[in-house]
Amino acid sequence: MTIQVLNVSHAFNDKFILKNISFEIFPGDRLCIIGKSGEGKSVLFKLMTGLLEPLYGNISVNGQNVFPLTIKKSQQMGVVFQNPALIDSYNVWENIGLIDIYNRKKYSEIISKVSRILPLVGLNDKDQNKKVEELSGGMKKRVSIARALYHQPKILFFDEPHAGLDPINARLIDDLIINIFQTHQILVMITHNIDSVRKIANKILFIDQQIGYFFQSLDLFLQSNLPIIQEFLS
Repeated sequence: MTIQVLNVSHAFNDKFILKNISFEIFPGDRLCIIGKSGEGKSVLFKLMTGLLEPLYGNISVNGQNVFPLTIKKSQQMGVVFQNPALIDSYNVWENIGLIDIYNRKKYSEIISKVSRILPLVGLNDKDQNKKVEELSGGMKKRVSIARALYHQPKILFFDEPHAGLDPINARLIDDLIINIFQTHQILVMITHNIDSVRKIANKILFIDQQIGYFFQSLDLFLQSNLPIIQEFLS
């Protein structure tokens, strides 16, 4: 499993957001994409998950273009969006197993599969029948992570997983992300939280003024002499 981003540029209304972004990541890699607000991190996230087509360049998984996204390609990915994107009127197990409900799988099979996933995200069988509208922000985030894990993806994507959470729940989500990650997977996370970067990342992509600075290790990033990075870290 390899993700390759090659000379990717993107623009909206003739204004470039990203220019010539290139990097490659492999199983076991935990890439954090960071930078100031408005620097195109979420745009790159959408490009990498096949929700947008690059204006220039190419993004591939094992040599196959991510865009256009297909069901087969999407099942390799577990995606957790900044907003949990849950259906409030559904209960927990229905949200986690939504794709199999849509595909008319037996409810008993879906519930059984959900029951095996719940402990991974700190939930239990008593939680699976709760309506999403009854849950706290932290529990909603856990449900969205459980949904991302449902098909045992090879790639995990997190877009600002700490958004809307207090510092305690943010740290708990970091611990959860570390615990669910397996060495045969690739993890990609967008975050502003430097503490989370220090805890999770082994590779860094720092975006500033459309340009991506890729670091092969956390130490190389933290030791960088680039003024913009030193300013960001301080």
